[in-house]
Amino acid sequence: MILRFLYPFVFIFGSFLLLGIGLFLRYWQRRIRYVYPFVSFIKSRGVVHAQTFSIDRLAKVLRWLALFLLVGAVARPQWCDESSRVKNNGRDIILALDVSGSMQLFDDLRDRRTRFEVAKAEVTRFIDRRVDDQLGLVLFGAAAFSRCPLTYDKRLLQDLVQSLQLGLINPNGTVLSIALAMAVNRLRVSPAKSKIIIMLTDGAPTPQDIEPGPVIELAKKGGIKVYTIGVGGSAGGYSEVPFHGVVQCDTPRNDSLLQDIAEKTGGRFFKAERPDDVAHVYGEIDALEKTEYTVPLYTRYVELGPFLLLLVLSLLAGEIIIRWVWVLP
Repeated sequence: MILRFLYPFVFIFGSFLLLGIGLFLRYWQRRIRYVYPFVSFIKSRGVVHAQTFSIDRLAKVLRWLALFLLVGAVARPQWCDESSRVKNNGRDIILALDVSGSMQLFDDLRDRRTRFEVAKAEVTRFIDRRVDDQLGLVLFGAAAFSRCPLTYDKRLLQDLVQSLQLGLINPNGTVLSIALAMAVNRLRVSPAKSKIIIMLTDGAPTPQDIEPGPVIELAKKGGIKVYTIGVGGSAGGYSEVPFHGVVQCDTPRNDSLLQDIAEKTGGRFFKAERPDDVAHVYGEIDALEKTEYTVPLYTRYVELGPFLLLLVLSLLAGEIIIRWVWVLP
């Protein structure tokens, strides 16, 4: 347990202010004294005890102590329970999601959800199952964009995924290696022993993409596994065109590159030709082994301010009672 002040400067400034006021009243303030010879005479004979002075001092001590505790309460003291840090059976995972134009195609005439809609639904379910993991999100089309850094806030990440729409990034291209490099950079400084990238795409890299070799080496050096998911059938996908109905579209995919990325980094390559296959692939990845590491996410902070305020009120009430009973000024 460690005591800390949320506003330490308030406590320091308030303490010095009270000290300054106390010294001023003690040494610089002029006091009017009345001397009564007869009272002094009977006190010297022991007839009257100087108890009023000690009671008055006690009342002042209670007042100053109450002021000091009030300053401490304003500074918001907290007990930090370090023992609440827990070992977490999880990993750090970056979800890299293709948002290029071909993701608006569908692959099953009986299930006409687009590849993008299926991917969003399965990514959301995957996030919901990853209780102990940190997850982040990278999007890529003709450019790559880090939509969310690593976070334990699953609700936030799910809301971000559900709000995604095609067109957020230029859809006319697929910069697969640039997106991979961005995901690797997000995991580079992670303290987790197990770091994973899950990349879902339905297309081949376009000319504006970079060479994948150096990026793969960076992932290997950082101990990052890459699992790649190739979406779409070998015959291409389908699209509904006004006045023409359903038409088939050819969407080439570089499976050899996806497999090369996965194998060289210790991951696996999956094919997902139909919507049900996407769910099955994420279920397989969900069965990966877990590793333990300590995270401070669950550190508890106990606010002591309310207790100090109750103590302040008690001290002030004690001073009032003393002055009322002994009729002090």
